[in-house]
Amino acid sequence: MRGTYCYLPILRARWGAFQAIGELSPIARSRLTPLFDVPVPTPKNGKTLEAYLAERAKGIYQSWGQERPVYVDIHDLPLDLRTSSGAQPITYLLNVLRMNGSLAVPVTGTEADRGLDYLTAVNAIVARDRRGACLRLAEDDLVEPHLLQSGIAGVLDLLKIEPSKLDLVLDFRYIGNRSPDPLQAILLEALQVIHRIGEFRNLAVAGSSVPQALGKNTLGKIHRERRIEYGLWTQLATTLSNQMTIVPGDHGVLYAHYVPPATFVRVPPRIRYTTASDHIFYRAKSGEYAEICKQLVSSEDFAGESFSAGDHRISQCARDAADPGTASGWVASDTNHHLEFASEQTWRFLREAGLSGRFALPEPQHFPWLQV
Repeated sequence: MRGTYCYLPILRARWGAFQAIGELSPIARSRLTPLFDVPVPTPKNGKTLEAYLAERAKGIYQSWGQERPVYVDIHDLPLDLRTSSGAQPITYLLNVLRMNGSLAVPVTGTEADRGLDYLTAVNAIVARDRRGACLRLAEDDLVEPHLLQSGIAGVLDLLKIEPSKLDLVLDFRYIGNRSPDPLQAILLEALQVIHRIGEFRNLAVAGSSVPQALGKNTLGKIHRERRIEYGLWTQLATTLSNQMTIVPGDHGVLYAHYVPPATFVRVPPRIRYTTASDHIFYRAKSGEYAEICKQLVSSEDFAGESFSAGDHRISQCARDAADPGTASGWVASDTNHHLEFASEQTWRFLREAGLSGRFALPEPQHFPWLQV
């Protein structure tokens, strides 16, 4: 699967993301591969861990399909969490996905991050499915070159695979409004270490500039945050183009450390919209979702009703031709637009930089995913 995608979105394995993925245009699907992050389960009607994981698996295989690999992680689940039979959650989740035809690739961290039991479970999955694995590294893993090298070497040894069977995701998560220069310095040093270890199957650099929350003072106003993560990737892709191929990753339109609330929360209407350089945020009072849709549609930032399924829904709401829906639907519309936009922007950059020839993207599958 080397070079079969040019963009890696990291998405919460929840219904808004599943709907957004399921409604992608064929061309966007051919350019990206998602990494689904399973959030911590919240108490709900006495549901078992097995039932919860089976629900997440269903959302993944129904939205993404069975034609191409998909990354699956349980980064936020407690390390000591087990199913009623004593199985690791990653084992149970991958078993359900496998039974339903999904080409799931397990995501792990280093032994220091996930523990020996987790790596042992992933080793068994890799040996059975023969699809390799994905190693997700955080900023703390990257800042000390010696520990970075030993951490990666330890994972390769425990999983009994070569670098060519391992994907790397360098995930800074939330980077806020940090200066890109220190981040680039960390990445350049880390990438030199990685380059010396070997040629990995795929390599992604991810982060997010989406803040945790917007204050009430943003009500009725348009708030912008620069997409630092995208600019960071373009610099790296150009600087290191002669040494390695790097793809961009992000966390969609949600805060990178987002945790679903344990109890019901009435979320105010909001739109999180992606442009070439910014994340744009609209926030309104309860019942006024259509009003902020009208603001967006009438602005120069709007990509057009036919740009994506998400844009189509926003346009319909602006005309009062569709029900405003709920928070999950808002996330779906915003995420769908983001994925279409980011995948197109990335591919355009690669073409203009003369780097598109390094990718062998699959032919778009036109059924059943039809763009509006």
